[in-house]
Amino acid sequence: MGAELLDTSPVFTHPSHPSLRTSPEHTRRLWSLTDVIRQTPHAPTLDRVDVVQPTTFALMVALARLWQHHGITPDAVIGHSQGEIAAAHIAGALTLQDAARIVTLRSQAIARHLAGHGAMLSIPLPAHHITPHLTDGLHIATHNGPHSTVAAGDPTAINTLHHKLTHTGIRTRLIPVDYASHTPHVETIEEELRQLLAPITAQTPTTPMYSTTDRDWITDPSLNAEYWYRNLRQQVHFHHGITTLTDTGHHTYIEISTHPVLTPAIEDTDNTTAIPTLRRNQPEPLTFHHSLPRPPPHHHPPHPPLAPPHPPTPPSPPTPSNTSTTG
Repeated sequence: MGAELLDTSPVFTHPSHPSLRTSPEHTRRLWSLTDVIRQTPHAPTLDRVDVVQPTTFALMVALARLWQHHGITPDAVIGHSQGEIAAAHIAGALTLQDAARIVTLRSQAIARHLAGHGAMLSIPLPAHHITPHLTDGLHIATHNGPHSTVAAGDPTAINTLHHKLTHTGIRTRLIPVDYASHTPHVETIEEELRQLLAPITAQTPTTPMYSTTDRDWITDPSLNAEYWYRNLRQQVHFHHGITTLTDTGHHTYIEISTHPVLTPAIEDTDNTTAIPTLRRNQPEPLTFHHSLPRPPPHHHPPHPPLAPPHPPTPPSPPTPSNTSTTG
């Protein structure tokens, strides 16, 4: 999970280190990002939400900078759940320090109050097919694609739904987390998050960013503490975001992650191409090199330039329309 690039790419390494180096008061226990990435014997494990989320954030920022180093600059940015934090930083809507504060303090709050009380289930069905199966304690958490939805809620209810759907031939997958994001469970930490994240200063994006929390373009400095609470509490409307971007001419998506989790859902949407950055258990430098896109012969930059009404002014991209996706 990034260890090979950490050892071989100075470009990758440079943004990785500061992305976790929040000030000491932001962390209850200091730990080394590089030790976690390399999974050294005494490093904390990635099954802890307060470890995996900051580490994932740091890797997403580093991978995005690696793409930019190779001349790939996005025309728009979209994020999924916690991936919106990295997306906001890449879009210029958050400083690195503020983005790190959000992911660090929020994941610590999840670990203190929500961990151990929830579960999440990935289901290869549209949400309206799942809704009739939702009993008390179950909720739709994310809309990932036309045939990809995540349900979340109480562990017993999630396990019951998992077995019920599996017995009907539907291949569901339990997500390896023990909390229920994007459900009423999150309301127990609302006030704490608002206080912890109050010091952040949102900025106007310099690259257009589409919010999968609000289902709208971010065109002003609105990504404040209240937004990042809602980002954890509300449903993730990722499929709506991909559809909106595609309808306005964005057809090529780069998934900024260490494994293409969202790529299948993106490509399940008509007229899209998704490019993964890395793949699990495959050589990282070689995989990234193979991922560097070459515009297909039929692809032409849109005209006029694609943007939402009254958008922030993006930098001129050096490549045809690419959309950066973090998740």
